[in-house]
Amino acid sequence: MEHILNGRVIDFDAYNRYLDTIRDRLPPHVTAFAADARHFSLDAPESLHDAWLMELAVREPATGERQQHRATEIEVRLLGPFHDRVHVLLYTGVRHYEIVAGGVAHGHGDLYTQEVRLSSDGVTLIHEYLFVTESRLLIESTDFTHEMLPRSQIAG
Repeated sequence: MEHILNGRVIDFDAYNRYLDTIRDRLPPHVTAFAADARHFSLDAPESLHDAWLMELAVREPATGERQQHRATEIEVRLLGPFHDRVHVLLYTGVRHYEIVAGGVAHGHGDLYTQEVRLSSDGVTLIHEYLFVTESRLLIESTDFTHEMLPRSQIAG
């Protein structure tokens, strides 16, 4: 976390100031996601704060005669904090990812915060998640999408 945390405290003002400096280099849908205050709110159903990791899938879709043209994509599914919706984030053009497991004996715990930023090349998107267990997920990609689905539409 480079912009949203001040020590261990979430600093929305600093994060929003940072987003203002990169807004014109982000795809509009990524800007809309990153700047949506509801995703950080403690009482908004759209919040990611206190969401639980349901699934993390790394896939390599392939094309070509021998399936030789490969790409990497990652899908993250989070159960919203009110357990009424699932956030589905799909990252395409994945260039790098890291998973650091904290104390995950009983899961990763609540999502404490997350931030979107640009890498040093000024083009690659970075989305970083921090869970209360100190587990971290960092994904660098060329794009990502976000949708919320009612939990009733999710199998399982």
